[in-house]
Amino acid sequence: MVDSSEGERRRKRLMGNVMHMRSSVQSAGFQVIGEPSAIVPVVPGSNGLSRKMTSYMLNNGAIVNLVEYPAVAKNGCRWRVHLMHNHTREQIDAFVMTAMAARDAVSSGCDRLLSLATA
Repeated sequence: MVDSSEGERRRKRLMGNVMHMRSSVQSAGFQVIGEPSAIVPVVPGSNGLSRKMTSYMLNNGAIVNLVEYPAVAKNGCRWRVHLMHNHTREQIDAFVMTAMAARDAVSSGCDRLLSLATA
C-alpha cells in the first residue's frame, strides 16, 4: 500500500484534509499549533474552558481528545484532532461548526443548561 498509487492517492487526500482543517479552525478563531500532519493540535482555551468545550463536543457528536497537564504545560490544554484520508469536507466543516458552537455555548454559560438537559 505504501508504495502503490492508492497509497499516494490517500496521502494526498489526507494532506488536503489536514490543510482544510487547519485553515478552517484558524479562520474560526482557534489557535492551531505544530506542523501539518494527520494529528491537528487545536488550542480551545483555558483549562476550564477546554474541559467544558470538550464535553460539549462529545455530547454533540464530535470526537476530540483533550490533552491536559502533565502531558502538556500547565494551562496548555489542546485537542488532538485525528484526521483520515476518507473524512469528507462536510465532516470537517461540521466539526468546525460544532467547535464554534461549543465556544459560544460555554462563553454564554449555556453549557450548564445543555449539561442538565442531557443528564
